[in-house]
Amino acid sequence: MNVLKFGGTSVATAPAMRQVRTIIEKTGGAIVVLSACGGVTNRLLYGIQLAGDGQSAGATEIVNEIEQRHLDLCRDLLPDESLQRNILSKVKTLCEELRVFCEGVALLGECTPRSIDIAGSFGERLSTLVFSLYCQAEGINAVLFDVRGIMRTDSNFTSAKINFPELQRLSDEKLTPLLTDGAIIITQGFIGSDKRGITTTLGRGGSDLSAALIGAAIAADEILIYTDVSGIASADPRIIPTARPIPEMSFAEARELSFYGAKVLHPETILPAVERDIPVRVLNTFAPDDTGTLIVAKATREHGISAQERRRR
Repeated sequence: MNVLKFGGTSVATAPAMRQVRTIIEKTGGAIVVLSACGGVTNRLLYGIQLAGDGQSAGATEIVNEIEQRHLDLCRDLLPDESLQRNILSKVKTLCEELRVFCEGVALLGECTPRSIDIAGSFGERLSTLVFSLYCQAEGINAVLFDVRGIMRTDSNFTSAKINFPELQRLSDEKLTPLLTDGAIIITQGFIGSDKRGITTTLGRGGSDLSAALIGAAIAADEILIYTDVSGIASADPRIIPTARPIPEMSFAEARELSFYGAKVLHPETILPAVERDIPVRVLNTFAPDDTGTLIVAKATREHGISAQERRRR
């Protein structure tokens, strides 16, 4: 069983979501972790800040914008109006929940970290709702799973820490039974909940961390991180056109590359997987046949270029 994580650019548009569907159809059975559609989380955070300043109209305008974007996405994915009704209704219901929440924050005139996390969670909740219903309409055995039921955290809002033993226990209880032959589990990255059931978020690189944690909890065979680039390159290709993806690297090398400016992923987010010797592969959603980069606890030396070699360049 693999865990596949798709970032914001991978679910930003209808063509991108169709590409994601094509990729997961080939897996046979997997857990799919999605980010919010590209740019949505930033808009949500801006909207809740407006609400906290008492600017209810401005916050509502942003919610309406986000709602329209997801409704348009649904219509692009499912041109048949009879198939659209269910998905459009559910998107509107979720956006109305967000709208009411923003109005409540505006009435209070205060935006707390807890409020920021609740508002920020709607990006992943919307992207997974749309994508799971789209997959189901296409005949895929897709199950939408609310990750807040297992991703147990502390109450450090906006940068919550995971209670891994509790995550593992809840995964065994609630997630593993859903992993029937051929089932695709669609769930959210970035978000969790504390012991009271209040929504939290995991902070920087939260969706990658979510994928690594779920992979570690279920002892996944491999974790596949899909982005819009074909792995981690030997140099910034915008500066050095001859830069090429590094086929394999150790976690320590990935960490060092991050220190020197590589931004494909934040290596600390995949540490839970590496600690349990679960390989992590960085791949390109839009060029899925490219080899990408394999990150392991300790890389062999016959492959590619090392982080140390890159630093000396």
